[in-house]
Amino acid sequence: QKVDTSELSNELDKMRQAVHSGNPGSPVMQKWLQFQGEKNKSMMVDTARQLSQQSAGLVSEALDVAARYREVELDEQKVWTDAELKSLKKNISEQQNRETQEREHSVLNL
Repeated sequence: QKVDTSELSNELDKMRQAVHSGNPGSPVMQKWLQFQGEKNKSMMVDTARQLSQQSAGLVSEALDVAARYREVELDEQKVWTDAELKSLKKNISEQQNRETQEREHSVLNL
């Protein structure tokens, strides 16, 4: 639908004049206040929607960061576990070598 902009412009001018006259009980002032209230409500709804989208994005980002942190923790635990396992294998191997040498030495001393 096409709206006559001059008609809307005249209506807004009337509203502005009524607002500036300061008569809060006038129908035009009530209409102006209603218009401002609806405009403010629309802005608040838009702001709430934007904040909701931003917070969803932040939650998603926080979950990603937590997951990456957990991966790093697990990698650190794996490195530590691998080092401990390597040390244990080395100790077992050294112990087995000592025992073998002791047996060989015992057999030679017989």
